[in-house]
Amino acid sequence: MLSYKDFSKNLESVLKRNNLFFFYGGNNYYMLEILDLISKKFNILKETVYLWEAEIEDLSKKLTTLSLFSQKTMVVFRYFNLAEKKTFKKDLIDFLQKYKFDNYLFILYEEELSTKEKNDEIIKALLNICVCVEFKSLTKEELIDQFIDKKVDLNLTQQAKEVLCEYTNNDLWLISNELEKLKYCFDKNKKISEEDIYKYCSIYELAEIKQLIDSIEKKDLKEVLETLNVLLTQEVLPIQIFVAIYRYFRKKFLYQRMEDTKIYKILKEMQTTDLRLKTTANSKYVLENFVLSLMQIY
Repeated sequence: MLSYKDFSKNLESVLKRNNLFFFYGGNNYYMLEILDLISKKFNILKETVYLWEAEIEDLSKKLTTLSLFSQKTMVVFRYFNLAEKKTFKKDLIDFLQKYKFDNYLFILYEEELSTKEKNDEIIKALLNICVCVEFKSLTKEELIDQFIDKKVDLNLTQQAKEVLCEYTNNDLWLISNELEKLKYCFDKNKKISEEDIYKYCSIYELAEIKQLIDSIEKKDLKEVLETLNVLLTQEVLPIQIFVAIYRYFRKKFLYQRMEDTKIYKILKEMQTTDLRLKTTANSKYVLENFVLSLMQIY
């Protein structure tokens, strides 16, 4: 078994010798970051398969078919820890033990492995036939020294960094979003204090944010506009409201099955809005249009 640090240092040699990998641990931020790095560095086409759409026949075709766009394909199977199709799990093991393939398969078990899980028949089989890479969650000290300080060029006090970790419960995805928000709100030469974190990164506790999201899901236009107006009157920044909505839908994509086309449309709308909020003077207008578009898509 390898740590993700050792794996990332020896990518080329490990990939040359193997094509079957089992990634596990609580740090799925670095899991996906390393997969993106592999895909770009070695010109490998990446295809992601989610547990709710996984079929062994489809997976076997992806692994055994040559790509038209690159020499090899990387098939990434996400949320194996949430997979409930036991016949699929067994069929997958049988396939991996019987057949050879030229493409890469990465199976992501996106949480820490307990002793019980390590003794599970399927997990034991995977541990025996895969290159296993552990992605441990970062400690608060590692978050500050290895992540926050390297993520953006901002001047945060030590207290500000610690409060940011507490507010996000040490979630790398949320910390990354908050840092992007701070980057938008502050010049890199401005010292960002603990009070700034309280003001700009505690927005998710507002009841009006939850009310806004509820009204979006109910497609209640009147309530959406009224709640949005209340938030803006309270001098909540449009970028803060946008990030709160993004955070909610990120979790929704992870844990609830949604149509692929709907997910794509929502993500596309979010990417467009993110750019407009950072480049347009009338951010209130941009946010209102985003919320209305989101209601139509959802």
